[in-house]
Amino acid sequence: MSLEPDGPIEDADGLHDPVHGNRRGLMNTGIEIRQDLITDQAGQKAWADRLAWTLPRSKRR
Repeated sequence: MSLEPDGPIEDADGLHDPVHGNRRGLMNTGIEIRQDLITDQAGQKAWADRLAWTLPRSKRR
């Protein structure tokens, strides 16, 4: 698995982070999952398990 971040989202480039998160002072993140990794139930469960484990822990930082 490789991580290739797109970089920061600026107001002109995106809406979710700047408007719904940053401007309101809310913690926020963007998550991208390749579609071919969630086409079947096993892949969907694997990613659900990863996120269920990761997201609560990231909030504590």
